[in-house]
Amino acid sequence: APAPAPAPAPAASVSNGISTGNGTPSGNFYEPDAQEAERRNKMVAQALAEEKADFRRQVMATATPGKADEKPPPVQAEPAVAAASVSSPTTPVLLTSSGKSKQMVSLISQLRDEAAEAREQAAVELLNLSNDDDQHGAIVAAGGLNPLIALLTDGSSATRETAVAALGNLALNEGSQRAVVGAGALPSLISLLQEGSAVGKERAAAALGNLASDEEIGLEIITAGGLSPLISLLKGGSAEGKERSATALMHLSCNPESGTAISAAGGLPPLVKLLREGSIDGKAGAAGALGNLALDDPKQVVASGAVPPLVTLLQSNDAECVDMALVAIVNLSGDLQSARAIVSAGALPPLTALLRDGEAEGKERAAAALVHISSDNADRGGIVAAGALQPLLALVTDGSPLAKDRAAVVMLNLALVEENRQSLVKAGALAPLVRLLGDGSAESKANIAGVLQILTLSDQPVGGSASGGNLAIQAGALEPLVTLLRAGSAVGKERAAATLHNIARNAEHHAEIIAAGALPALIALLGGVKKTASRNFAAAALHQMSNTREVMEAVVAAGYELE
Repeated sequence: APAPAPAPAPAASVSNGISTGNGTPSGNFYEPDAQEAERRNKMVAQALAEEKADFRRQVMATATPGKADEKPPPVQAEPAVAAASVSSPTTPVLLTSSGKSKQMVSLISQLRDEAAEAREQAAVELLNLSNDDDQHGAIVAAGGLNPLIALLTDGSSATRETAVAALGNLALNEGSQRAVVGAGALPSLISLLQEGSAVGKERAAAALGNLASDEEIGLEIITAGGLSPLISLLKGGSAEGKERSATALMHLSCNPESGTAISAAGGLPPLVKLLREGSIDGKAGAAGALGNLALDDPKQVVASGAVPPLVTLLQSNDAECVDMALVAIVNLSGDLQSARAIVSAGALPPLTALLRDGEAEGKERAAAALVHISSDNADRGGIVAAGALQPLLALVTDGSPLAKDRAAVVMLNLALVEENRQSLVKAGALAPLVRLLGDGSAESKANIAGVLQILTLSDQPVGGSASGGNLAIQAGALEPLVTLLRAGSAVGKERAAATLHNIARNAEHHAEIIAAGALPALIALLGGVKKTASRNFAAAALHQMSNTREVMEAVVAAGYELE
């Protein structure tokens, strides 16, 4: 329940006749006005937007050149070519002279040889070369795409598997992707995905997944009919086939239009099943796809039953699984009902563990999830009960700038609950929060000022010790609050002025507030003709101290009067 509201200050006005009312405008945190509510909604929306952009960048990164797990291994089709490997191709090609360029052309010409064995040997050589990113441009420039694509339908099963693996490697390179599609690869890749051998299907899915890292190509894959066979492979393929299909769907779902198509085609149930029962790589791919789908339709992802296995995956020993599950949780938690489902599934303890023990990026994302979750009053007590206060305070002190910003938002949300305010004080939160008030970002400073505004609303002891005002002064908050009055954001100034007004209700603090240099900063906020919460709070704070001669003289000298 909200703390008792403080007694209203006597009416105060400035000389131009704009009244400040009772000095405690509705911009407090118990009954926020529409402006404050809109600001808080924008804060949560901004955090979610940042996470969306961050997640899309992460997903795209999984298909960038050099990611070995996205490269199908070299094929050993028959004993005659069994020695072929990435490290020692049987026909090394270094394009540093025209003679060696001719060697590449000759190798590609061999792909069209009437003898099946010659074509297969040439395909193996090109596969080995395609594992070197530096050779991709040379293979494309020498005309290697068309004969490789032809082998997807005309070669033996082993040759098809080799050719699709080479194309999959070429599709890792952004510079080659459009060339692969332009050469007509999509229909043949989709045909192999439908009718090829188990290995052929796995590698066709991998190639399509690599191509789908380009969002426009992803839409072309869906238009060409690639979605249905990918989902079929996800349902009934080999373990690796399911992994490759999930990764392809993850890349496709980066585009909201493609994500809608995946959901409509029945992709959610097999993704959730893979999340529960799949291999480590399969679970990571499924979590990534579900995380993308959650960006645009979180309720549908929750309804599919994805939340419990995602929460379980947060506790995996595999770092990639944890990372993918964590971002999916963040994306889902931006929706209120989905956030409640996440809490009900037991996410708070593993999120707290990640806050405490995760890598830097994991801590940032766990904090982002708590930003969303703590925006719901129903879950604020649970965050503290899960032991999150100390890890959050550690982020406030030693976290990355982004982690500090997010931890500050969580602290502000938690402080809205009386029991949490007691816990904050008992946990020793004031000292690190005040340090962040002095050296944090503009956003963090504003949010910490909001915490102090809440803590100082009542004259009653907080945490079984002193009043909030006394605690704020003891923690050294006055000087950074005054600095925020002078140079903070609009929100920061408003909350700093409100906090000083709350502290000034106790006459014992007037001398300390004046000594901190607050008078000029408060008077400066009285200027202008627009009625703002900052101006109201400043006037109310000055009125609280109007029994001090120094205050009255300073106000009058500035051309104002207090009634």
